[in-house]
Amino acid sequence: MDGQPAIEWLAFERTSFREPFFEQTAARVRTLPANAFAHVITPLGALDVFADAPPPDGLVLHMSRCGSTLVSRMLDAAPNHICLSEPPIFDTVLQMALCGIVPEHTVRLMAGALLRFRDKAITRGFLKLDSWHTLALPLLQRVLPDTAWVFLARHPGEVLASQARRPGMFVHKGAVRWETFGLTGADAVEAAEFPGWIIHQIAAAAAGYGDDQLTLFVDYDDLPGAALTRILPHFGITPDARMESLMRSAAARNSKSPEEFFTDDRAAKRAQAALSIQVPAGLAASYDRLRSLT
Repeated sequence: MDGQPAIEWLAFERTSFREPFFEQTAARVRTLPANAFAHVITPLGALDVFADAPPPDGLVLHMSRCGSTLVSRMLDAAPNHICLSEPPIFDTVLQMALCGIVPEHTVRLMAGALLRFRDKAITRGFLKLDSWHTLALPLLQRVLPDTAWVFLARHPGEVLASQARRPGMFVHKGAVRWETFGLTGADAVEAAEFPGWIIHQIAAAAAGYGDDQLTLFVDYDDLPGAALTRILPHFGITPDARMESLMRSAAARNSKSPEEFFTDDRAAKRAQAALSIQVPAGLAASYDRLRSLT
């Protein structure tokens, strides 16, 4: 829009964010008549109307493949909660702020826009962020200084085994401009070693917050129970019987394919890791530090 950053808005009507990831819901609502026949685009400054929006009630950060989608689905299962999972527009604005293209407070405005309560029954909002956003924690804490966050970790052999089976976007060299997040040396890492290298950077960044009172570290082995007994209290929530029942029901489903029941695959991934995955020493040390903080 005249060479300036702009935002395309979608009408969600009364649709729920029932898909595991925000982009899946966005793809669905694009087919609604209101979006198919009308395109609403505004300057980025339109976000100013969310200057007084409440901050998120909690952030979910993670190593990847360690239960973050499970936690987001459980949080979203409560009738008065909304939890948005990895909205691409948040990543875009965050990277723009890191590059100095937009002011840092734009990140908070975007969080307010995404989590605005479209339904009067909703009273709490959470964001599950991308794994690499852990590297942007200094900025996130500046713009959301009072927001509690949880970091989810998992045995690195299991994480790397999962990434070997179905690689995420960020473990491909060049998929993310890592200099934006303050990392150097990514270009020198061999492609085969890159997943272990970048996950180590993420884990090490999180481990540096061991004394932060707003931080809670949770290991995959402690889920789903820890979502109820540790994560909810960390976010200042005492679940009633109905909330607990709904969250346990959500945990019984496959978080990425809710039409299926959950199947524990830890043994298979550890067996695969033992046969073919070499965990870098740095990543192993970072995980040991994270495990000690749980």
